Amino acid sequence: MTGAARLVTPTLAACLGITAGAHIAVYLLNATLPLHLVALGGSKTQVGLLFSVSGVVSMLLRPLVGGWIDRYGFRPVMLPGALVLVATLLILPLAATPVAFIALMGGIGLGNGLISTGAGVLAAQASPPARRGEALGIYYVATSLAFSVGPPLGFALYALASGLDGNLGWFYALFSACIIVGRLTLSRCSDRIGRARVIVPAIAASGLSYLVLAVPPRPATLAAGAVLLGAGVALFYPTLLALLVDRTPEGERGSAIGTLSGSFDLGSVVGSFLVGLTVERVSYAAGFRVAAGGALLGLVLFVLAERRAIGRGIM
Repeated sequence: MTGAARLVTPTLAACLGITAGAHIAVYLLNATLPLHLVALGGSKTQVGLLFSVSGVVSMLLRPLVGGWIDRYGFRPVMLPGALVLVATLLILPLAATPVAFIALMGGIGLGNGLISTGAGVLAAQASPPARRGEALGIYYVATSLAFSVGPPLGFALYALASGLDGNLGWFYALFSACIIVGRLTLSRCSDRIGRARVIVPAIAASGLSYLVLAVPPRPATLAAGAVLLGAGVALFYPTLLALLVDRTPEGERGSAIGTLSGSFDLGSVVGSFLVGLTVERVSYAAGFRVAAGGALLGLVLFVLAERRAIGRGIM
């Protein structure tokens, strides 16, 4: 059996399938709800709050979920998550007001937090240390595939229902295609040259993409923004997760991964609110500049943290 064949174990394959299914459902929903919320009279700030609610629930839940996995295993965590997610998706079409939609996003955050955190911890535990970056890159292709299917399909379905242009999802398709290609072809880079040497340019590419998207939108600038953002996203999270697992004792990895996932949700909550508020009161361009500033801050903090780790011999 070859090294590549051993890398994709039954456990990793199961995690891929679980994550892809859950994220397709969530991304399809996320692509259409803002349009429907605005059609019902919702404001741009409410659109930001729509995703903040699920983010808050996930943010508070994920560190706890990681600890539960360390103690009780995966099934007692992931099965209830699947039930909650399915139930919320079935109830959501009955909501007819922006407030109801926003409230139900808590169920989306709860179900997705249980499922994605459990699958992510399991995938990280099952990845071989010498090829951890590559394994996690492959695992997170599942979320990329979901992103390539969910938003374009969601826009197409809403266009059929509302008479809108069915090509609204091309940006998401290009963005996710760049993530998939990047993770399939470059995910082993951090195993070979080191995690930090991949994370720094990944953050920089993401920040640059927001500055590109801040200029007046044209097909060329949108495409460039999608490529830059896709390249940054492709490498950043799997590599950061691999770095975390490298430096965490095995019995504490569930809690560590849950805390990392929760920090991303915190960023989504704060970022969604700040960008939504900026867009509503200033402009879309200003909102993208705020996002670029967040990326720059993250880059500075990571470099400082790595210098401190080197000084303390934590490598």
